[in-house]
Amino acid sequence: MLGFEQITKPMSLRDGLAHSLRTARRAKGVSQEALDTVSSRTYVSALERGLKNPTIEKLDEIASAIDMHLLALLTFAYVRSGKHANVSTLLKEIEEQVQLLIENEESLSSPKATPSLKK
Repeated sequence: MLGFEQITKPMSLRDGLAHSLRTARRAKGVSQEALDTVSSRTYVSALERGLKNPTIEKLDEIASAIDMHLLALLTFAYVRSGKHANVSTLLKEIEEQVQLLIENEESLSSPKATPSLKK
C-alpha cells in the first residue's frame, strides 16, 4: 500500500497536514480531548482545520501522543497535498537525500569545504 496513487484532489500543504493529523488521530481512536496533556482541544481542532501553523516540537508532541512518528504524519501530508505522486517514491527520494547529508555531514561543518547538496 506504500505506492498508492492520489485518489482525491490535491490540497494545500497546510490542509494536507490538517488532514493528516485528523486522520491519524481518528485511526488511532484518540479524541481531541485525550490530547490535553500536550495541547488544548481547541488548539488541536484549529490544527485539524488548517487554521494554525504548529511548531515542529508541538507536532512531535502530538504525534507521540497518538503513537505515530512525526515523519509518517508529514509524509502523508506531503502526498495528500499533491506535492508528490506516491509514498514509495517520496520515501526513496527522502532516503537518498538523508544519506547524502549523512555522508557529507563532516565536510559540511568544516569551514574549508562546502559541497553541493543537489542530487
